[in-house]
Amino acid sequence: MVLLVFFLAVAILATLKLGEKLSLKYILVLLCALVALLALRFYIFYMISVAIAGAFIIGMQQITAASFTRQFFCHYPAWPGIDLLWV
Repeated sequence: MVLLVFFLAVAILATLKLGEKLSLKYILVLLCALVALLALRFYIFYMISVAIAGAFIIGMQQITAASFTRQFFCHYPAWPGIDLLWV
């Protein structure tokens, strides 16, 4: 159980570092963590792989203050029945 959480944390850390700057070191760390997760619990390997792919796809988009605000307030109304589409 402890190893599972450790390799999940390593995979997330490597993903965050790769989002900042691509480097061979963190690519290898990520691949090793994913292989370890595959060996420990194969279903967690699939879930973290999808999460990493989604993080890279979302990370490639340009985020502005307006798009960040629109993402939260337009899709999730503050009160039921009140839509904040004016944001």
